[in-house]
Amino acid sequence: MGKGQDQTIAVENPGYPTIFDTYERAGYRLVGVEVDAFGAVPASLDAALREGAIAVLLTPRAHNPTGASWSVERAATLADVLAAHPGVVAIEDDHFAGIATTKPGSLLGDRRIEDRIVYIRSFSKSIAPDLRIAVAAIRPHLRSLLTEIKSFADGWTSRIAQRTLVFVLADAELDQSLSAAARAYTERRTVAARELHTALAPLEGSAWSGTDGVNIWVHLPPGIDSFHVIEQAAYLGVLVAPGEPFFIRPGRGDVLRINAGAVSDDQAADIGRIVAKAALTQVETTVHAIPV
Repeated sequence: MGKGQDQTIAVENPGYPTIFDTYERAGYRLVGVEVDAFGAVPASLDAALREGAIAVLLTPRAHNPTGASWSVERAATLADVLAAHPGVVAIEDDHFAGIATTKPGSLLGDRRIEDRIVYIRSFSKSIAPDLRIAVAAIRPHLRSLLTEIKSFADGWTSRIAQRTLVFVLADAELDQSLSAAARAYTERRTVAARELHTALAPLEGSAWSGTDGVNIWVHLPPGIDSFHVIEQAAYLGVLVAPGEPFFIRPGRGDVLRINAGAVSDDQAADIGRIVAKAALTQVETTVHAIPV
């Protein structure tokens, strides 16, 4: 995968804004791949690759912002699509690996495409935010290219960081701690999403927490603007993120992302109710503004 020069990369849409910025700054054109409850949609991926994408970035678990994770069947179907497009490199960003509950496997296990897969597992979510270190599983040809690229970037990974990670991974109580964290995140997401979805569903809105991660993806009812909800929620004590930056093109003022990772279960329920109240405030304002 060479320098941008108008080359195209497929990215999940919605996806993570920092990744979009990184690729575009390097000169690549982005084409979106739709996301549903099981991650990247195979038909949409196929369409993106037919547009000439030379690579695709995929999130197998805890997709940010939606929380979607692959099923085993979805992973197999995505592999079929990639097998039909020789030469396309796929990058798996398994950023939530240590505390994810779903186990779809990696595309690296498919012999048809194994030479074109870069599997990356990071530890900033599962271990500590400041531990900016990741491991990559990759076949020999791409590994040599990755090593060369890294030599021109930061050159090496801090030995102090590596030793810290090894020390943590060797802790006999780590698996128990990660399992407890996964359960806590699940409960917080579920509680907040349930409260919010109950309020929004009658108005054709929704709140969905996915199977892994810390995020809740909110589709606001028709006619409700996300920035109004953000302002009202902040006034009521809750900060939420606009959903528009998670898309490669502007124009999505109907979505929000809520991070429920750092709250208690009781606080998660309150968050759901507060954001719902913020949304319903605009509904009431709109209704009262209509002349009768």
